[in-house]
Amino acid sequence: MLPATPDDAATDPYAAALTAFMQFTERSTVAHDPVALGQLAVEVMDAFFPDGTSAYYELDGEFAKARAMSASTTPALAAVVRQGLPRTMPMLALMFSTARAVFSEWNAAEQHVPESADYRAGAVFPIWRADQPIGVFGLGATHAPAFTERERLVYLAVGRALQLALERTWAAEAQDAELRQLRRRHEALEAFVALEREPAFLSDPDTVVLHAVRLVHLLFPGTFVRYWTLTGKHWVVQGEAGQPPAEGLLERLPVPESVAIQPLPHVARQLTERESVHVHGEVRGALEVTRRDSTPWSTPDRAALETVAVHLGLALERAGEVQRTQLRPQAWTEKVQAARDESLAFSEAVWLDLRRDLDRLTPSVEGEDARDRLNHLYSRLDALLDYAELTRRPMSIGLVDLGALTRVVQSELDGETLNRRIDWHVGHLPVVRGDREVLREVLRALLRNALTFTGDDARIEVWGEAHPEGHVVFVRDNGAGFDPAFAPHLFEPGSQLGDEGHGLGLAAVRHLVERHGGRVWAEGQPGQGATVMFSLPR
Repeated sequence: MLPATPDDAATDPYAAALTAFMQFTERSTVAHDPVALGQLAVEVMDAFFPDGTSAYYELDGEFAKARAMSASTTPALAAVVRQGLPRTMPMLALMFSTARAVFSEWNAAEQHVPESADYRAGAVFPIWRADQPIGVFGLGATHAPAFTERERLVYLAVGRALQLALERTWAAEAQDAELRQLRRRHEALEAFVALEREPAFLSDPDTVVLHAVRLVHLLFPGTFVRYWTLTGKHWVVQGEAGQPPAEGLLERLPVPESVAIQPLPHVARQLTERESVHVHGEVRGALEVTRRDSTPWSTPDRAALETVAVHLGLALERAGEVQRTQLRPQAWTEKVQAARDESLAFSEAVWLDLRRDLDRLTPSVEGEDARDRLNHLYSRLDALLDYAELTRRPMSIGLVDLGALTRVVQSELDGETLNRRIDWHVGHLPVVRGDREVLREVLRALLRNALTFTGDDARIEVWGEAHPEGHVVFVRDNGAGFDPAFAPHLFEPGSQLGDEGHGLGLAAVRHLVERHGGRVWAEGQPGQGATVMFSLPR
């Protein structure tokens, strides 16, 4: 219920218009979608105009359909306007042709709405988006054949306030979509760069393709992924991942698995996305991802697929060069490392571009949730740049007290969790040989991962044990846990248990531990927490 209008608003038409505008604007901060804003505009008009009714319409093809209306609207008229008023209705047609609000004496027969015979005056206000009409704010009066100056000004004020509020909502949606697009690109880049650290990744083009198909399937769970390669005039499937969709959703290849047509076989656009893969400037393949349900493809998802396709093309170029060049083992290793360094440098450049995009977005970001997502992206980008620096420089091996190092990391993380109660239990940890900064990042990633998947009353345990294979460090939490079937894939590039993590991913942790000659693994049960373990040689 809106407050009663002030005395001056009842007599001064301009004061009334200003009051209506302010009442709508103040309340519109809690509405986040067009229909809710339309309903709010209706409520403001009802408070100022008890002898009339109003409605918010959205265009659907050739009809304007009511999405919100005054409670006093008769059931018969409500049914008609919900079904839709044709754009050719004389008053609507005049509004669209002049691109301005229209006030007119109402004639139900002329307007072809017999259910509105009780009305004597009507008004329509156009709602625009990007120079295109997308809706209407309508008003009807039963007390007189014309609106007073006060009624006109209040109606126009509310209509303009509604237009401004809708524009803010659309701008926030566009901003949120851009943030999601940046995040999906970042996730794809992060996963592919981690994949390029795999020892066998650049061994030959077939291996590159198989790993990339698996990565794309992890990035887009529940999809069917295929990689097509161009051989002469034939497109041939080189790799697949996932279960094919239901009959009729995707054209399968005839036997043999090639088609003598170009471009690729047609598939339903709303279900399948393809991204060309360029090798040395020419299209040599295509990544094809098909959803098994009717979920439409979003712009951020397309951006992620495009990012993977670009990196896959670069990786195929390098793998082909390695395969063609007959090098002695040491030279081959140096060649692979040089290729990885080149990819890392390219990735750093992309990360920096992403950070500049975030810097550009930051001043215009509104809302706590959007700012949190922006800070999340900053955290992930900074961690990846740190990871790039760690993997590029030679390791500095020395004695490292893991107990003291764990307490340092714990203190740093306590500063990030001031509003949570964390029950830390740090037991005996060994002194090992390793790179202190690299091991610090390993501990930071594992402890932060434990904090991410625990609630407000988190219990984190860290201790070490002597095993035949060397020192083993345990990090246990009482959080969400995970399905044991997922354990073999937990440290694979692109894998993740959720979208809340910060800093280095578990695939990066595995790489850093393996640089020390150790290994990493995990155990867990859904709802019973998880334990991540890594070993280091004695």
